[in-house]
Amino acid sequence: MSKKYILYGIRAFIVLGFLFVIALFLYAPRIYNYFLYRDSVLTIYISRQTVPEETFLEFEKKTGVRVRIAYFDSNEELLAKLKINRGVGYDLIVSSDYMVELLRKDGLLQRLDHTKLSRFKKLDQRLMNKFFDPGNQYTVPLSWIPYGIAYNRSIINLDGKSVSWDIIFKPEVLKKLGNYKVSMLNDAREVIFLGAIYLFGSVDNLTPERLKEVQKLLVNQRPIVESYTETGAKYLLFANIVPLAVLPAARLKEMGDLKNFGFVIPKEGSLIDVLNIGISVSCKQPDVAHKLIDFLTSKAVSAYNFEVFDCNPSNTEAFSLIDRSYFLNKAFFPDKEMFERLHILHNQIRPGLLEKVWFSVKSV
Repeated sequence: MSKKYILYGIRAFIVLGFLFVIALFLYAPRIYNYFLYRDSVLTIYISRQTVPEETFLEFEKKTGVRVRIAYFDSNEELLAKLKINRGVGYDLIVSSDYMVELLRKDGLLQRLDHTKLSRFKKLDQRLMNKFFDPGNQYTVPLSWIPYGIAYNRSIINLDGKSVSWDIIFKPEVLKKLGNYKVSMLNDAREVIFLGAIYLFGSVDNLTPERLKEVQKLLVNQRPIVESYTETGAKYLLFANIVPLAVLPAARLKEMGDLKNFGFVIPKEGSLIDVLNIGISVSCKQPDVAHKLIDFLTSKAVSAYNFEVFDCNPSNTEAFSLIDRSYFLNKAFFPDKEMFERLHILHNQIRPGLLEKVWFSVKSV
């Protein structure tokens, strides 16, 4: 073999050696984590259309940790199941804001170690340190969704207009536009709180007297409500059965048709649902659970979750990856002025009172 080929071989060996060292440097943490945690299993309790299943599969590839997914249909179902057995069988929990307060007060969540969450300082400060979890000691925001009015542009075009909840809650206002009906949400707390925002500009201090006013508003609205539904509203809009539907922004994005359908947050303000993730008090692997939280709040994963399931990312770095047609739309991503008029659901009303008001409305 000539010296020329020997020299080429030495050079190739050196280059390959350098590439191996670089690859080892880049992937060593992933390889280490994979073998360290490959026998670990986490169970997450979460609502549907929050995090795609392939996201958890990606986490398993990177860490070796298997993730089992258990779904619940409502926050109330979540609370009931966790209270029965103190959360046994679940490691991580994703729930809405007001429910976090109940989980925390019932001792169903572990305290978080913020030093194990590398994305903690990247999370949207507008979602942090709220009444339901002061200092975010038990949860961190995973995603958020503003509520508003979806509209069919071919029937009622609200583009560029200052819209009031009048168009939804006052039959006489809607009648001026035509003989139409609307679609409302089918959740007592959400509907009643939206009525309170319209009447009083706030969801706080809902005294029995104020609730009676909300009840009167909703009973008066009842004749123009085609259906109380969230999941079915898109079909009512597509079929031109209703021109207006009260929805979370995520449901309109799910329709995937910004050309024919628009979305607006009324000038009085609206609701916001902040989805939070925490560790169950029964979790035996809190270190591994922290790793999953950190993964789910990463920039790329947060942006991907928005792309698939339409919930706004809590990691502000993910905003740069969001489709501009949505991110620059102030109804999907409200500006500072409107964000301050978005209200969070709470637990201040005496148990049973919301249901009583709701029953009187639905029984009309």
